[in-house]
Amino acid sequence: MSSDRISISIIELDFHADNLQELVDMFIMQYEKKLKTIHLILKKDVFSIVESSFELYTKLTFHIFENFYSHHKCIRESLNIIQSSDIVFINTITQNVKSFTYIDHPNLILRIHNANRQFEPLRHLNTSLNPYNIFNLLKFLIKEVIGNQYFASIAKINKGVRYFAFPDIEIMEYALKTYKQVHTGNVMYLPLKMYKTNFDNPKKSASSKKVYLSIVGRIDKNTRDVGLLYKVINGIGEETLLHPIAIRFIGCGHKNEMKKLMYNLSFIKNKMISCSVNWNNVSQSEMRKFLIESDIIVSPLKLDCVVKVIKERYGKTKVTGNFSDIAISPQPIFISAQYFNESVDLQNLNLFNNVVDLKNSLLTYINNPELLIKKKELAKDEAMKRYGKEVIEKQLSKLKVNE
Repeated sequence: MSSDRISISIIELDFHADNLQELVDMFIMQYEKKLKTIHLILKKDVFSIVESSFELYTKLTFHIFENFYSHHKCIRESLNIIQSSDIVFINTITQNVKSFTYIDHPNLILRIHNANRQFEPLRHLNTSLNPYNIFNLLKFLIKEVIGNQYFASIAKINKGVRYFAFPDIEIMEYALKTYKQVHTGNVMYLPLKMYKTNFDNPKKSASSKKVYLSIVGRIDKNTRDVGLLYKVINGIGEETLLHPIAIRFIGCGHKNEMKKLMYNLSFIKNKMISCSVNWNNVSQSEMRKFLIESDIIVSPLKLDCVVKVIKERYGKTKVTGNFSDIAISPQPIFISAQYFNESVDLQNLNLFNNVVDLKNSLLTYINNPELLIKKKELAKDEAMKRYGKEVIEKQLSKLKVNE
């Protein structure tokens, strides 16, 4: 480890490329002149998504591995760099978990995406006896449990972590109440995105004609309520609209559910509605541009979901990245009223209970631009309070580096 200048290693060998630029920005903000370099240990597919976003950065060192390389090979070949860093941040652990047990570092931070998977995987194993799940269980048994000693490896990793980084406050609070491995001394709240006051968010006047309604992220049968989404959009299409609506999907993947949804939406006859889709993973700069253009985000979650054979619950053990999207572009977000375990007062949220509820709420904003503008201003206040620089600085200050 360095004696005065700080070096940081960030490891992402799976698929969470979407928050890497924000994470790098947080560390640069925190350490400024003290920072020597940030090592980014990535596979090629992740690098291809973030490469354009980092073109102007000067304190980054990239370590890029072929996609077919095992996690074990990537970690072992990077181990000297990792161990000599002052801070090590693992952005995702979801597979090949034994590889991460080789990392032994006093300032090891682990991002938590799925809390049950990290802290109580056996208890929340999905044992449903349908062909799809049986296949996934067998795959998990062979590859992870036998091949990677999954449960023992996860336990060893948890013991070596200095801080578990939770992407939202509610998930952290649930973890503190639920898992024995988690306590106030080893947690930090580190959001996926950071609110910057210099963002370029064009202000739309009440006379603006088109409303951009956005659905961000993968559409699949396990984590998204595709039926609800279709019924709501189709229902809006049956109404008289005062303004045209552009319904846009981004980063939705190529799952059959998404293909069927777009096919069904093609039959909507209301000329005031247009639907477009970006199927693939996009660069962070593209996502930023998309969010800045957006007026409303709809998050059609299935709250109880299965992620790689482990049961999770949105709002308790798993977070939607749609929340922190307001850090990029403050705007109202529509989400199920059952998402939160307890009542919350978040200025940018619109909670719905069913199809009719969501449809009517959306129509209220679509047909009342003045109301939409006011809601965006409230969302800006919420973004500052929840994702502002001061919040992140306070959390990262927990790390004791070069002391």
